[in-house]
Amino acid sequence: MKHENTHNDERLNPRGESAVPADELLNKEQLRAMLNLRSTRGVDELVRRRLIPVIVLGHRTRRFSWPDVKAAIAKVTVKSI
Repeated sequence: MKHENTHNDERLNPRGESAVPADELLNKEQLRAMLNLRSTRGVDELVRRRLIPVIVLGHRTRRFSWPDVKAAIAKVTVKSI
């Protein structure tokens, strides 16, 4: 089976709406899935490099705002010529 690499800017439900409400906070695993990363280590690396914003709620509790993450990624995305 051929695997096409189609990268969507945003995950959509079957009705074509965003799968994540704008005011919902995501945990690391949910963000990993939204960004189509292989592991949560990729999320950790984006946070460590300060490329995406993180909300610290406690000693080990981190959450992410999907609209804020999308905006941060858009700022560092290099447009092809």
